[in-house]
Amino acid sequence: MMAVILCGALTSAFAQEQDTTLYEFRPHWYLSGAFGYQYTIGETTDASALSYMNAQIAVGYNFTPVWGLRLAINGWQSRAAYVPTPDLEEKGAPSKQWKWYYVAPSLDVTMDLVNLIGGYKYDRIVSAGPLAGVGANIFFHNNEATQARQDLNDAIPGLGNAIMPGNDSYNTYWEGCKASPLGKVGVFIDFRITDKFRLGVEGSANFLMDKYNSKYAHNPDWYLNALVTARYNFGGTYNEKKVKKDELLPCKQQPDTVVQLDTVYVEKEVVDTLAIITAAQNSGNGTAYLAMRDSLRTEIFFPISSNKVSVREAVKLRHILDFMNKYPNSKVLVTGYADKGTGTAKYNQMISEKRAQVVKEYLISQGIAEDRITVKGLGDTVQPYDKKGDSPELNRVSICVIE
Repeated sequence: MMAVILCGALTSAFAQEQDTTLYEFRPHWYLSGAFGYQYTIGETTDASALSYMNAQIAVGYNFTPVWGLRLAINGWQSRAAYVPTPDLEEKGAPSKQWKWYYVAPSLDVTMDLVNLIGGYKYDRIVSAGPLAGVGANIFFHNNEATQARQDLNDAIPGLGNAIMPGNDSYNTYWEGCKASPLGKVGVFIDFRITDKFRLGVEGSANFLMDKYNSKYAHNPDWYLNALVTARYNFGGTYNEKKVKKDELLPCKQQPDTVVQLDTVYVEKEVVDTLAIITAAQNSGNGTAYLAMRDSLRTEIFFPISSNKVSVREAVKLRHILDFMNKYPNSKVLVTGYADKGTGTAKYNQMISEKRAQVVKEYLISQGIAEDRITVKGLGDTVQPYDKKGDSPELNRVSICVIE
């Protein structure tokens, strides 16, 4: 048994030396449930009079590491209270509390701010970000407000007409079943337990038309929700891919045609992109050619919102380094780009500059003189891959052109 275990360990170690594992984001559905408390904003000195348990269920889909959409149904019970002014209290007006029930479906957009800023990482423990949504609030069973209204009218005739003194012409008291448009803004924090299961917290502010609590306040009614959430991701959130360490991402295929310019052979397609073409130094036999066909244009691809070089992309950096060491008069122009479909223009400019800078820092760390390296970031103002059939993800790239 020990021999079998040892053989298995050696086989695994050998395979790990040969291969590396890539983790790619997988669009996925999820189901979440939540439980917590709601606080309905209103006039009272006792917060507990306006608070009650709250529950929510949601089904959603994460399209990218950053953006998701969900259908959430929140509901249970809301509360309100009437606190008389001192002069009315002296006249016998009582304090009253009442509750009613509601169901509030909404369509919410979620944004993972951690993935947006830090780049996608399949085993990240904490994710957080904002959410916003629109929907409807359906509220019903306002019997306690009916009784409170009657008690106030019994104490002081007309006082309970709007469950607020001085607003008799704005009677917002309601009976039966009503509905109101709903707006929602909030934040969430998730903690990874396993790839399929997460626990977290969520807070949201929800606003409705000014009749929800049967009182007129000259502004929309609000309630706040604080929830503990549990989420199950169907099928998991990432795919594993085994690749050889020296396997390169497929790059844009260069044409076969080459042209001779002085003593330098370059691809015809990239001649126009070179500001200066430096000829190789003469060798002993009179002429030296720069064998630039495979390394004149090298593309380093990056994950979304990231400037970290993956294992297989690092192989390309080594090719650039080897070439520049072989030809000490060569120089490299590194241009960073970003996918315009993700992030703001300002953020994309920043990440494109970082993607170019990380290539420069690597070459300098390996002994290449800084004056042989030029870097710039174009953000999303230029998309190298914008033709039909091109994947937008390919624009998360640093293009290295060796002169």
